[in-house]
Amino acid sequence: MKKFAIVLVGFMLACNSLPTSSEYLARGEGYHKDGKPEKAIKEYDKALKLNPNNIDVYASRGAANFYLKNYDAAAADFITVIENQPENAAAYNALGSALAALGRNDDALKFVNYAIFVNPANAEALMSRAGIYYNMQQYDNVIDDLNAVIKFKPNLDAYALRALTYEKMGKQDLSDQDKEKIKAGGMPLHVNSLVTY
Repeated sequence: MKKFAIVLVGFMLACNSLPTSSEYLARGEGYHKDGKPEKAIKEYDKALKLNPNNIDVYASRGAANFYLKNYDAAAADFITVIENQPENAAAYNALGSALAALGRNDDALKFVNYAIFVNPANAEALMSRAGIYYNMQQYDNVIDDLNAVIKFKPNLDAYALRALTYEKMGKQDLSDQDKEKIKAGGMPLHVNSLVTY
């Protein structure tokens, strides 16, 4: 009986030391931040084997797949997030970005527009939509969205895309003004970056 109790205690301790779905998620996020998305996806897959209902894992795996240009896989993960969290504006924006990368601009606009509908000051979604409009050569819409992005969250990417768009529109003076702002720096590189340049 004593041996059984020791074995049972040992088994219980071993079970308590096994990683949980959330721990695999955290490991994956660490790998992704370190620029190792392939390793991140392996950790996310382990997390989902333990808990296929951990929606945060789908969102993170979708981001890693997007980074790796696995846009179909990214879209599938973001769809899973939306099916389980229909109020998740970030997932709508991410799905729209994945669809745009696949060249499905009309479908992409529907999802990004919903993210903006939920939060009209969503600078990331506005930046995404500006990129989609740019691909569709709807330059007036690009400028409108980038003006809003710059109002809410000025960043070098927004100024760079606006400068390029002004060039396409034949407005070189406005393009040059934005290029000067880029040279001056002092703002984040991306809409979601905290580092200033």
